[in-house]
Amino acid sequence: MSATDKTVPRRPLSAWWGVGAGFVLAVFVLVPAVICLRRYLDVPELSAVPSHLRERPPDVHPAYWLTWMFVFTTMLVPGPMLALWSTTRRAGIGYAITAAVIGGSLMAMTMSFELGGFAPS
Repeated sequence: MSATDKTVPRRPLSAWWGVGAGFVLAVFVLVPAVICLRRYLDVPELSAVPSHLRERPPDVHPAYWLTWMFVFTTMLVPGPMLALWSTTRRAGIGYAITAAVIGGSLMAMTMSFELGGFAPS
């Protein structure tokens, strides 16, 4: 046997790599990507008038919801893909959990501002 026949066991990546990547993408990419996609698709803007000052509920175009779901699911794809291999499984699971929790929270908060209105009353 030669020295090249030896296999070196690979050490799995830490989950913290995935947690860090999920945090960065959820915080700094999710909402700007949705805004860019809505501008590209010419989705009608929502009124900034607070909900208690409106005469009726806002008319929300279906593309509004589709842009949020498309960007969110696209952001989650790397997690399951990384979880396929044993060396990156921890990082993939950490990414998926962090991106889903933080991204979902940011989505809910941003949608609440947009649908409820955020202009001074």
